[in-house]
Amino acid sequence: MAVSLANALIFFDQTSITVMLPAMQVEFDSTSTELQWTVGAYLLTLAALMSVSGRLADLYGRRRLFVVGLFVFGLASLLCAFAPTVEALIAARLLEGCGAALTMPLTIANLTAVLPDDRRGWAIGILATGGTIFLALGPLVGGVLVDHASWRWVFALNLPVVMVAMWLSTRWLPESRDDGRSPPDLWGLVLLVVGLSALVTSLLNVHDWGPRSARTIIVSITAVVALTIFVVVERRSSHPLLPLRFLRIPLVAGSLTALCAIQFAVLAVTVYLMLYMQLVLGYSGVIAGLLFLPTVLGTPLLSPWTGRLTDAHGPHLLVTGGLLCTAVALLWIAVFSPARNVLLLLPAFVLFGVSRPFVFTPAGTGPVRAISSSARGLASSLVTESRQIGAVLGVAVVGAVVTTVEHAHRTGALGTGFDNAERRALDGVLTGGPSGTALLDGLPHDQARAVRDAAADAYAVGFSVAMGMVAAVMVAAAIVAAITLNRITEQDGAAS
Repeated sequence: MAVSLANALIFFDQTSITVMLPAMQVEFDSTSTELQWTVGAYLLTLAALMSVSGRLADLYGRRRLFVVGLFVFGLASLLCAFAPTVEALIAARLLEGCGAALTMPLTIANLTAVLPDDRRGWAIGILATGGTIFLALGPLVGGVLVDHASWRWVFALNLPVVMVAMWLSTRWLPESRDDGRSPPDLWGLVLLVVGLSALVTSLLNVHDWGPRSARTIIVSITAVVALTIFVVVERRSSHPLLPLRFLRIPLVAGSLTALCAIQFAVLAVTVYLMLYMQLVLGYSGVIAGLLFLPTVLGTPLLSPWTGRLTDAHGPHLLVTGGLLCTAVALLWIAVFSPARNVLLLLPAFVLFGVSRPFVFTPAGTGPVRAISSSARGLASSLVTESRQIGAVLGVAVVGAVVTTVEHAHRTGALGTGFDNAERRALDGVLTGGPSGTALLDGLPHDQARAVRDAAADAYAVGFSVAMGMVAAVMVAAAIVAAITLNRITEQDGAAS
């Protein structure tokens, strides 16, 4: 019960934030970049720290680290609920990601520690299904709270769940550890944190700083250098943070590429589709959450079936076909989103939801097929990390594309450039923020309407271009999958 609550809470928090973004922007009168950081900050720390949490738990106790992670997550949720500024909210989201990074990898470890071998597969299946259900309910429940109370209540809702999960954990979960495991690779961790942080910072701030500004160039170079050194260090380390040697196995490399790509698409759609439906189409949080459901319901319904198909036929055709279907769904959204008619988009939502389990389930089994059982614990960290890196890049890259195209289109439509204050005001036009409202109130009615229409058109165009770009990423990943996942040989496990 404790593990299930923690798992559901983390999945719920990943998607409920998306429906809160316009309300946050109104209250804090924030820019689009600041809005994206409230999502990116959480995913960044989750991706950077998750890879080390398993090692720390082996050394200091899996239950202990699990409870510490819950406490940090609950404390951060409280700080989010009472954040006085958008900067404080972003800092609290960074801390919340740290708590999630400690908790999420240990849910399965603690769950399997208290169950017999013949019940573990069943329990993991229930855990995954429950997480997916709460992933789907996040926008809907968040929309109800945002529309009828406040976005702050979505974070406050985490607190009683965290307290119950902590109490159950300390009472019923046994402590377990592995004193023989090697200590975590701290140099690798530092390089990964610096590299990912610099990369996300450069992407999310590229419009505010300018693509050719000194800050953008320096931060981008820092990201490239740190991540390059990280790869070199990990390849030479006897106890690497991430076992990159497994990438020499085609089945592993193809599976991880597919997982990274599909998670890239999932977060891009989750965040920016919800914003599109609220800012451009004008739907409330509840309606947007309901319309979002078809994009996630396919996972709990089809995952068991795709698992059986994978066992019978392997991952090759399923993953390749799933990625191509995802690309078709995204291209559909890209073509029809400028028309601002949700009925034209619903078939694409359904197709996207159906495509996801055809990638996640088969690709998740790829490393298990290719790597010997003695090394599967290390390989699982690659699987988890590939998904989290895909998630954080999905928000950062798509955010950079949406914002850049949106601002360029808006500038062209209104026929002038804008300073920072004017850009902040225009960012608030669609949400009804104070600066945006003041800007519209100071204009004649016809001009105010033209500015709002230009803002809506600009966001729709930016969203459309971004979805087309993500569709291209899916096609590229499908090509990699078609080449690598078909190369299952008897030597696949030799590199382990």
